[in-house]
Amino acid sequence: MGVFLSYVTALGHALIDRELYLPEDWCADLPRRRAAHLPESLTFATKPELAKQMLRRAQAAGLPIGWVVADTVYGHSTDLRLW
Repeated sequence: MGVFLSYVTALGHALIDRELYLPEDWCADLPRRRAAHLPESLTFATKPELAKQMLRRAQAAGLPIGWVVADTVYGHSTDLRLW
């Protein structure tokens, strides 16, 4: 599954970042990881944690961000909302 970051202005929108989401049980299943050629550096992160990483990268790139919209998976993340 993927987590995607879209940037929207009055002129249009574009997908600007993405992260691969792996369920936690996949991350702990070494034979499955090897079969899928997943790097050892890839560790489990929740979808809101991945969203936060992408938003940090967008900020670091200097994109002006007035507000953020997300679906309920992210909206129920107190940590992401407070950040």
